[in-house]
Formats: sequence, C-alpha cells, structure tokens
Amino acid sequence: MKKINLILIAVFFTFSIAFQSEGDKLARPVKYKGTLVYVMSEPVDDYEVIENLNSAGAQFLTALVSESSADALNIEELIGKMINRAEKLKKKGKMESYDAIITKDGNEGTLIKFKERKNEYLARPEKEKGVMAYIMSEPVDDYEVVDNLTTAGSQFLTALVSESSADAQTVEQLVGKMIDRANKMKKKGKIESYDGIITKNGDEGTIIKFKQ
Repeated sequence: MKKINLILIAVFFTFSIAFQSEGDKLARPVKYKGTLVYVMSEPVDDYEVIENLNSAGAQFLTALVSESSADALNIEELIGKMINRAEKLKKKGKMESYDAIITKDGNEGTLIKFKERKNEYLARPEKEKGVMAYIMSEPVDDYEVVDNLTTAGSQFLTALVSESSADAQTVEQLVGKMIDRANKMKKKGKIESYDGIITKNGDEGTIIKFKQ
C-alpha cells in the first residue's frame, strides 16, 4: 500500500511539473508612472475590482495622430493616458486607492486592489496569435534572445487611423503587427523558431525562446 502511495505521489508530482512547464509562463509586470500595470495579462494573486475605466482611446488617439504622425501613441502612451484618468478620479474622490491597472487593449481597463500579496505581483500573460506576449513585463523563466524587432509603429499607426477612427490602433493590434513581422522573418529563414515577444512600447521588441 505504501509503495502504491509513493507511486501515486511521484506521478502527481511529475504531472504537476509537466503542467507548469507547458502551461504558465509567468511574467513580472513593471510599474509605469508609479502604477503597476498588467497589459494583456492577469494577476496571479486574488484581487477586487475598484473601478472600470474607459480612456476613450480611439478618440484621443485619432486627435493626436491628426496633429502629427510623430505623436502617434504607442503602448506606454496608451497606458499613461489610462493612469492619468485613474489619478483624476482618485483626486476627485470618485474612487478609493488602487494597486494596479489591468487592460487588454489600452482603451479600457480595470482598477484593482489586491486581497493578499503572495506572489510578488506575478502575472499570467496572454497569447496573441499563438505567441506568448510579454507587454511591459519580463518573463520569469530564463530565455535566450532570438532577434530584436522593430515595427516602425508610428508609421502604420498613422496609416490606420487616417483611414477610419474606428480602426484606431489598440495594444492587441500593435502586438499583432510585431508577431506578423516575426513570423515573416521565420518564414524567410531569417530567424529560428521562437516562443514569445517582449515589448515595452509596441514599436520595438525582443523575440525570445525559453531555455529548457
């Protein structure tokens, strides 16, 4: 009986390790303007929602780009606008203090407060087009750099917005463009296979492969 229990424990342990290696590739999010941000990722720790936030991203994005193509918003700037909006609400007493912002597209977000801080604010990043996307965050697992990538984000951002304000670029679209570029490089044999992309602003990024 004891032998069976040991075997079951070993099987369970092996399965757990396999699940973790195939599943969660956690990330350490960064602070921007003093605020912890989870972009296209979900906090590991439990939290409560303080407020939902809409930064009207498409409207101010279109307005800024129409003034100058050099002012086209990247991911950091989109997030910065959201933080400014949150701070104004807090200053006016419309909400209580918060610990972080969660956003998928850079236009709408959720202000949260952690119930407990157990995991150093770690996050579970999302996949975009089947690729792990580390947006304004750093992978916890060790990795090697496959190549560096730039999408010339301001140029295609301006082109899209000029066609229609409804097509104003979101975080997901910025990241999607970067992944498309990486996949083209892979197809042409310029890079080998890769697991994810790290980017701070959506204009430049790093193509990575996790170490075994």
